[in-house]
Amino acid sequence: MTAPAADRRTVRTIFWRRFFEWLLELLALGLLPWFAHLIVSGGTDSAWIRPELYLFVMVISVTSVFDVLKDRATINVTKPLAAVTGIVGAVLAPAAYARLSLPAGKGAAEPPGNQFLQASVLWMIVVSLVVYGIYRVPIIAGQAKGEAEATAAGTGGQ
Repeated sequence: MTAPAADRRTVRTIFWRRFFEWLLELLALGLLPWFAHLIVSGGTDSAWIRPELYLFVMVISVTSVFDVLKDRATINVTKPLAAVTGIVGAVLAPAAYARLSLPAGKGAAEPPGNQFLQASVLWMIVVSLVVYGIYRVPIIAGQAKGEAEATAAGTGGQ
């Protein structure tokens, strides 16, 4: 006797729940320092905004690396892509944060590269999230299908 197939609606519901749990966990971990700084500054100084967003890139990258290291079951091309992107982000994001956070000396020109770092932080966030998502979403889909099938088997398919 085979296990009953899971209802598509159940799989979809479980998938979206798991997907939003994953995304909200990343957003909470990555953006809490930014929100804390926003609350403390009262919106008076905006010079900290871009450097602080590099902490978000760092959180996404490190989380991606740890997920890849813990995942022994998945074997596909997205795993090395997520690992390499995560390692690069985990190394470069703190360096960018540190560089942008250094106070400029009196009368000193802004160091070269700082404007690029400030302009590219949003792209770094998008790339990090997309690459990590390409790796993680199929895993979430598989887990949702497994959970739905286990639920259907446990309730007798009703």
